Amino acid sequence: MTAETTYPAKVGDIMLIDTYFPNYLPSSLRGSIDEEKVGARFNGALDVPSMSLRFIAQSVARRELNERLKPALYVPRQGPNYETPAEVTMLRHMGKETGLPTLGGMSTIPELEAANMLRMKTLALAVVTNKMFGMAEKRAIKRKLYRAIRDSGKNHHTLSEYDAMIADAIAVNQPSHEEVAETAGSKGVTEKLERIIGGVVRDIEF
Repeated sequence: MTAETTYPAKVGDIMLIDTYFPNYLPSSLRGSIDEEKVGARFNGALDVPSMSLRFIAQSVARRELNERLKPALYVPRQGPNYETPAEVTMLRHMGKETGLPTLGGMSTIPELEAANMLRMKTLALAVVTNKMFGMAEKRAIKRKLYRAIRDSGKNHHTLSEYDAMIADAIAVNQPSHEEVAETAGSKGVTEKLERIIGGVVRDIEF
């Protein structure tokens, strides 16, 4: 998950999804549904994901890891592309309004919606894999490029020279897909998730 935060969060953090903004995806409840068998489509989302399970997850994280899980706002996207700088700017405003770090990712929400229709309690955890790349970062890169062009002493640059400078500047700020996947699947993150999920399952009284 990419993250834009209103309080500190860093790559590798495990976040607890508090609420979500689903409007980037078609509703998973569209189409032909037998409501008598699977439940009504029109349900509230105040308790999605489940507050009870979030309390249990927080308790487990404190006990097992001596850590606090940070709540977050989740914004799903169809992908597989990264968010645009303008999109990130909008997500930052959403984070400021909710007081929650904003996570962007794919999937998750259709599953939460379907589970809610089936009256299932849900818990959603997300791993921060990289920071969002917004308008502020784009402007900062432009300033660095202007300085590099000025300091080069050349009055003219070729397209390939501009491309090389821009590619180097972006690479510093935006990780590759391979780097993102490596963070999400790292041994340390996986072990923490296993301890949290295992602890939650043990703490639930059926």
